[in-house]
Amino acid sequence: MLLQTATMIVTGLSMGVTISVGEKIGMRKPREAGQAIGSGICLFAVFAVVMTGTLVGGAGILAGLLHAPEEAFGQTVAYIRICGSGSLFIVAYNLLGAVFRGIGDSKTPFVTVSIACVINIVGDLVLVAGFGMGAAGAALATVAAQTFSVLISFVIIRRKRALPFEFSRKFICFDKKSSRRS
Repeated sequence: MLLQTATMIVTGLSMGVTISVGEKIGMRKPREAGQAIGSGICLFAVFAVVMTGTLVGGAGILAGLLHAPEEAFGQTVAYIRICGSGSLFIVAYNLLGAVFRGIGDSKTPFVTVSIACVINIVGDLVLVAGFGMGAAGAALATVAAQTFSVLISFVIIRRKRALPFEFSRKFICFDKKSSRRS
């Protein structure tokens, strides 16, 4: 439940980026769309650092707050820490998905998440059922699937020929106007 809640918060924030990017593209303001993406990158980077620190550093406390049974406490802590270590990929996937949806492409996020689901299932079968790694194996499979999904999304967006927004590294900053809207 803890990780689902964190993911849902990230998903909710990503909707703001989707709306902001889509709105700027619809207004034929490609530079402002790129600035909204850059501002989103900054916002999500901060959130990823906080989320990683909280989940990795506070895994024991969080497992206690979740009332993890004593016999599963160690595995719960390991699961939270491993998934927490992959927070960057949860956040990055959601940001990339928001950009795709903002430019009117909902197919690519669907395909990449579908691939991630297959990788996660195969990873669970291999690591949990095959190697008997328990919760740690399930967490590793999840992080590996998310990582792969981010890599696929990044490659696809880099290969798109005609993106409807301008983007530059200098856009990666907190822009008050874009941050409020995202």
